[in-house]
This record gives sequence, C-alpha cells and structure tokens, in this order.
Amino acid sequence: MAQGGEVLIRNTDRYYDIFVGTSHFFRITGTGVANIKYGIHLAGTNVHGSGLIIGGLSSDCEVDHLQIEKPGFAGMLVKTDGAVGAVMDNISLHHNYIHDTGGEGMYVGETKIPGQHFHHLEIWNNVVARSGYEACQICNIVEDCKIHNNVFYHAGLRRDLWQDRNMQIAHSTCDFRDNLAIQAHSTILVGSGGGPKLITNNYFEGTLSGPGVEFGDAKLPGSSDSSIAIEANFFRDVSSVQPIIIFTGSETTLHASGNVWEGENAFIQTQPIIDLSKKVIVENNRNGPVARPRFVDEKNDNFLLVDGDPYRRLGMGIKPE
Repeated sequence: MAQGGEVLIRNTDRYYDIFVGTSHFFRITGTGVANIKYGIHLAGTNVHGSGLIIGGLSSDCEVDHLQIEKPGFAGMLVKTDGAVGAVMDNISLHHNYIHDTGGEGMYVGETKIPGQHFHHLEIWNNVVARSGYEACQICNIVEDCKIHNNVFYHAGLRRDLWQDRNMQIAHSTCDFRDNLAIQAHSTILVGSGGGPKLITNNYFEGTLSGPGVEFGDAKLPGSSDSSIAIEANFFRDVSSVQPIIIFTGSETTLHASGNVWEGENAFIQTQPIIDLSKKVIVENNRNGPVARPRFVDEKNDNFLLVDGDPYRRLGMGIKPE
C-alpha cells in the first residue's frame, strides 16, 4: 500500500519495475493516500521489461490502483511459462491505468497449449491506452473469467502481424461485458479455443484492416460446452471492406443476436465450404447509427463517461469511485 505520497519506481536498467515470485495471498495496491488515485507509479523498464511481473508459480493475488507507464514490453505480465498443469487461482486486476506500452497492456497466461491453467480471473475498471500489442491478452483461463467495465484504447500500434488486435481471448472461457474497446490496427476482438464465451453489452470502435470480431473453433478435448454468444453489442467504424463478424469454426455453436452496427459492412462472414446452418444462429441484429461515447477528457486519458451518455446508462465503461 502507498503511504506518505506517490511511490515512484523506474528501473530502466532492468526487465521489471516490480517482480513477484513464489508468493500467495497478497495484494499490491496504490490506495492509502488521500487524493491520489494511483499511489504506485511504475514509470519505465528496459526495452524488454514489464512494469509488473507476477510469476514463479505465484497465485491468489489482487493488484489495484497502479499507474504503469512506458514499459519496454507488457504493463502487467501474469504467468509462469512452462508450468504445464500448474494452477494459478483468484487473480483480481482492477482500477489500474496502463499506458504507452511496448507490448501488451495486460498479458495473463502463457500463449502456449498446454500451459499453466488459471481459475477465477477478474479484470475490471482498468484503463489501458496506447499499447504496442494487444491492450489485453489472456490464455488458458479454464474456469470463471470475467472481464468487464474496462476501457481498451488504441491497441496494436506497432502493427506487428498477429499482435495488432485490441483484445485477444485464447483457449479460454470468458464473460466479456460492459467494456469500451476503441481502435486496433487489425481486429478489435479475436478468440478461439476453450470453454463458453459470452460477449455482451460492449462498444467496439475502429479497425484499420480487420473485422470487428473474429472467432474460430472453441472446442477442446474435455470441453462439453464451447458455445460463443455475441449479443447486444455496438459496432462503429469497422474497416469498410471487412464484415462485423468473421466466424471460421465448424465444431462450435455461434449465436449472434441483438447487435447494432453502423456502416455498409456485411454483418457476418462464415466459412463457405462448411454447412453451418445448424451451428450459426443470427437474429435480430440491426444496421443503423451508432453514437460515439462521450468522455470527460479523452485527450488527457480521462475515460469516465459524462452524465447522460447512452453507454453509461447501459452500464458500460469505468465505474466512478
């Protein structure tokens, strides 16, 4: 906990600002100082470093009210590489401000199958702005994943192939709702592998070259439910030559309903060589105007929605403290 004023850590000669290994049941919080929202400020690493690393088979942790600025790689790196079969439980990441990262803003889980398994991950009320790779990337979350009420703003700025999306859900179950995901070089949200996924009540804006969302097969051995539901989302400013949704699965059920998109885009594109009539259900989606969120001060990264904003009324975005 921060005490006495802002805690500033800048390790430009190391690959981390804070490293946690072999630890359990701990909290890192920037609360504790009146009138300072982010009491711990991680202000830079070497070119390959991450602001906060939680590894070494650590588990059961909470991280909140940190500002992480200009790490060489990820803002938060939460995983133990090569720990096949090990479990990381009860991860809570909330009320953090991560910006101008060389790589991912938040990187949870090794992007390798098989790998370490995660149970009970919650990511909420974070602002991730201007990330070189994805604003948030998760993998191997096999049980109880909630990502909600975040702002993921301008991601994939390095334009590196396969790392130029806004949000990636890989080999994971996930409940993804009430988020504002704005601008990616390629796709805003991409996902495949793992258990059921619910994508609902989100605002998606801005792709330069990709579709709004892209999903493939989610079924893995031992997974009895791999369904994908994309419901009641808003899409704006998707590349005009791309559909809103690309779906390339053949073993997974996709239900897309109640979404609204602006522009002349086709709504959905599926694999043409496979009969998906029993796998893909598309109903009650509407093409029409989609308003842009109104932030208190977007130029200075104040992404609170103003009073009266329609998305605020729908429960999206950062919740005022």
